[in-house]
Amino acid sequence: MTAVNPFKTATRQQLKLRMGLCGPSGSGKTWTALEVATVLADGGKVAVIDTEHGSARKYADRFGFDVVELSSYHPQAYIDLLALAAENGYSVIVVDSLSHAWEGEGGALEMAEKAGRRRGGNTFAGWADVTPVQQQLVKSMLSSPCHVIVTMRTKTEWVIEENDRGKKTPRKIGTAPVQRKGIEYEFDIVGDIDHEHWLNVTKSRCAALDGQMFERPGAEFAEKVASWLNEGEAAVAAVVSKHHASWAEDRARFCAALGNLGIKYEDAADWSGSLDRPRPSEMNSEGRRGMYAFLNGNGIQQFKAWLQQRDEYANAGQPKPEPDHNDMAPPDGHRLHGCDPGWLHARCTEAGEHWQRWDAETMDRAVAVFDESREVTT
Repeated sequence: MTAVNPFKTATRQQLKLRMGLCGPSGSGKTWTALEVATVLADGGKVAVIDTEHGSARKYADRFGFDVVELSSYHPQAYIDLLALAAENGYSVIVVDSLSHAWEGEGGALEMAEKAGRRRGGNTFAGWADVTPVQQQLVKSMLSSPCHVIVTMRTKTEWVIEENDRGKKTPRKIGTAPVQRKGIEYEFDIVGDIDHEHWLNVTKSRCAALDGQMFERPGAEFAEKVASWLNEGEAAVAAVVSKHHASWAEDRARFCAALGNLGIKYEDAADWSGSLDRPRPSEMNSEGRRGMYAFLNGNGIQQFKAWLQQRDEYANAGQPKPEPDHNDMAPPDGHRLHGCDPGWLHARCTEAGEHWQRWDAETMDRAVAVFDESREVTT
């Protein structure tokens, strides 16, 4: 019997832009991003994620856009805002800049350093905690149903050149973008902008732009980009991730609820990860309710004890301790083993059942609740 052929004839479909603009401070990255965004929006809405201390607002008299200004640059904040922008019907998202998610306060480098201290000073091992969220950030940009334009700072160097009069003069140039090595590969178009506001297209899947240079790129450059994107058949509308959008909307409430318990979100997420459980951003709303119910009950003492021990271990340069979670974990070999204990706690709380340990009687009740709610786990 011949196997079904999984391959289909390729057809050109209209695209959503994935563009990276790199350059040193003052080169015109924000302006260029807004020029392109305005043309691509074509009357639609533009969302700007601003990490540059309100720099985008300086152009509000020339361009129409909505803005969120970040002061802490954890990659999850970017992921949440990308989801919210899609959920709220924006046509174009400008991330200005993506570099802060790498080297800013709360960014990937700081996360790796802190994780390394928890692992006995091994920063390399700390990347095991950081790489998944960095990859999720890239995935969120690439899978967005919106056009996405990101700016990235470049490391600045000085070169000595001979001017038209034969004199040696220094010139400031930008080099590699400040982000994880190889980030340029993720975009369809990448342009380097210098201090004279020349845009050099260093990577392009659009033949009309490949290797081209544009002085003070504006509408002409943007129209070429738009023309290329609109070639081919209309693409099937992308499905907005309701999971991440709902988490983005819920994050502030969830953090506030944890705050009422005296718990920081980052500590709760760290604790959850140390249990080999998903972070709250990866849970559905049922899982988050379960986590909160556990921390709001008997689990709070376990959590605080683990938190104190974690900090003591970090100060001593020792690896992060494993939490003592026996009170809420079904025994090995039992059919409930592997289920999220916070989830089970929440389900049983809703059913009017409460327990602290897994004795025979409470195991029977847990099994009953699990069977009644089995579809939630699938």
